[in-house]
Amino acid sequence: MKMLFICALLIGLVMLPLGVMAEEGTLVEDETAGVNISEEIAIVETNTPNLAPMFGKVHQTLLMATEEAFGYLLTGDIAEKEAFFKELALSEEAMTAFEGAASGAMEDEQVIVTGFDEVKTSYANLTAAADTMFASFETEGKPVMDDVIAFEASVDGVFDTTDKVWDEYNVDGPATVDASVRSLYGRLLAAVQESYAYPVLGDVIEKEDALADFADFDTVIAQYEQKYPDASYDDIKAMKAEIQAAAEAMFASFEENGTADPADVAALETLVEEMNEKALKLFDTSSEETVVIEESSEIEETAVNATA
Repeated sequence: MKMLFICALLIGLVMLPLGVMAEEGTLVEDETAGVNISEEIAIVETNTPNLAPMFGKVHQTLLMATEEAFGYLLTGDIAEKEAFFKELALSEEAMTAFEGAASGAMEDEQVIVTGFDEVKTSYANLTAAADTMFASFETEGKPVMDDVIAFEASVDGVFDTTDKVWDEYNVDGPATVDASVRSLYGRLLAAVQESYAYPVLGDVIEKEDALADFADFDTVIAQYEQKYPDASYDDIKAMKAEIQAAAEAMFASFEENGTADPADVAALETLVEEMNEKALKLFDTSSEETVVIEESSEIEETAVNATA
């Protein structure tokens, strides 16, 4: 009997380390599986399009196009009309890219998808109104006010929609520094569009709207500087100051002579073209997607380590 007890004890001593090793092996497998899950989540998030900057590119290129349309009426330079259609082509490319990615929209991006559908409807009205406005301008040799007013109404229809989308999507303001800079370019270009409309229509409300947009830019950038104290907005602030000064010089010559001085229009146009080139470079979101990967992996691995 004593021999049987001793044998049982020895067997137990042998099996105990094996059981511990098996448990540790299970924990290692679980930890490895957790890390793999983390990597898979990161890959999924990397492959999920960020629809906000894609929609922003549609918005930005349409703003650029409307500025070129008013520039054509101001100068009669056919290059402005050609630039209008070039910007529209960029808008349509951006729309196609957005449509291709929209099926992967996250829940919080549905407002952007809905807004995009409304923008496409308004866009059709804008292009039709532009064709009519250009045709009457070329026939009459001067802007036909009814057609210009109809075009501006179609422009307002597009941008009222985009403004509504941004208000609903960015309830707490842009989520990154890059997004905040993109939004500032959009605000600045909206002010430029109103600036061009003033000497074309001769309506002082357009001037007041332009100056209000410039002032709104200052208010918003001050808010962003508080939200992102480590970011520098000096470049875009300097650009805004130059553009506003050029716009006000154009206003002054228009009010003095009844027509805008071509030199003032050209000076503003040069600054706006430089701004547009910089703005279009801001829609590469690869750096923002990298941040998503790092955050996703870190969260998952922390959870696994805490469990272990």
